[in-house]
Amino acid sequence: MDQQTVLCKGHRTLAADYKKLVDKVCKLEGFENFLQSKKLTELIPAATKGPVIMVNVHTSRCDALVLHSNNPSQPLIHIPLLDFCEEKADNLYSQMMSILTTYNDSRLTLQSILGNLWSWVVDPILSTVGNMLLLSNLIDDQLPHITWCPTGQLAFLPLHAAGIYGTTDASKNRNAFDLVVSSYTPTLTALVNSMATVNHATTLISPPRMLIVSQAKTPGQHHLPGTIKEAECIEKIISSKNCIHLEGEKATVSAVLREMGKNSWVHLACHGIQNIMEPLKSSFILHDGNIYG
Repeated sequence: MDQQTVLCKGHRTLAADYKKLVDKVCKLEGFENFLQSKKLTELIPAATKGPVIMVNVHTSRCDALVLHSNNPSQPLIHIPLLDFCEEKADNLYSQMMSILTTYNDSRLTLQSILGNLWSWVVDPILSTVGNMLLLSNLIDDQLPHITWCPTGQLAFLPLHAAGIYGTTDASKNRNAFDLVVSSYTPTLTALVNSMATVNHATTLISPPRMLIVSQAKTPGQHHLPGTIKEAECIEKIISSKNCIHLEGEKATVSAVLREMGKNSWVHLACHGIQNIMEPLKSSFILHDGNIYG
């Protein structure tokens, strides 16, 4: 028996043993779903606050799957992204990283990135689901809410800001944030679990409270003066009595972690680090250190 055959046989044996162990655990009370993928019916609640748009980026093709709660018998809409491909995603990502690591005037490059994201990804999706899902959800003239669940390099690109900017004809300037309010989630399961956590926390904290963290002058980092105005705008919308605002030296790691446990929502206006190779090491930069996801 050659080495390859031995390795394959060993792999099959380990896989069979693994399955037996998982099956054994699943028979225990309270562990029926241990390491099991969620069923579609369990994922549909993720779309109760608006459609969830999953965008697949692969060498073979790129598509969007829209999960919605409007029609329980057909909760998914498939949208092929015919003008998009993995190579284009890689190029957009490279351009964006170049902008973030240089200090030259790169408005034209950014406009190009956002314009291509709009033409290749966001516009085809919103054009398809607009009438069916988004416009029907308008309440009191509020913009509809969607949640993006991108994959690959697209996960590092600003889909929420995609649009056509800088044209001489203002009527042709179209962008995502004029049409929808965007959120992001790494996975559907993460969104379902977070909604359950928020619902539980809301019952404990009434009315819901928000923690706002702003860092205009983080030690060792470039200044972000706009974060103060950003925090003030949010306080006006939420009502300052339902907010706690930690700014500057008050926004220490220990203070932020302590307040996160007391508030339903958190808004961070500060520098951040996105670790592509090790996502769990991504972090937000506070006054005296980093807070990790």
